[in-house]
Amino acid sequence: SFCACKVFKTPSLTIYNGTHQSLLSQLPFQLTPSPLPLQADKLRTQQQLEQLQARYVGTGHADTTKFEWASNIHRDSLASYIGHPPLLAYMALGMGEPKEKVRAMFLEVGDTPA
Repeated sequence: SFCACKVFKTPSLTIYNGTHQSLLSQLPFQLTPSPLPLQADKLRTQQQLEQLQARYVGTGHADTTKFEWASNIHRDSLASYIGHPPLLAYMALGMGEPKEKVRAMFLEVGDTPA
């Protein structure tokens, strides 16, 4: 049968995807797939996602439009440029403007929707 595993053969051992087979047989437990998530786990995950979306504006939801998503990415990118001085200096150098002027421009652009 066909196996997609990578097999490396050496004189003394065979390695499957970086794991020696004799080591796997010596484990005190069996490697089995994890069980399906319980309904309570799904509910907890959903509640955590809703809390995250309520706390942070840009996390999105099922009804987020392409425009809203792009606006969030644009706003977050500008905020990141402003918040990381080396990145702001790099952008200012590329634009040929002083850092403070670029910072002010990014703040002005970040307040207006795309």
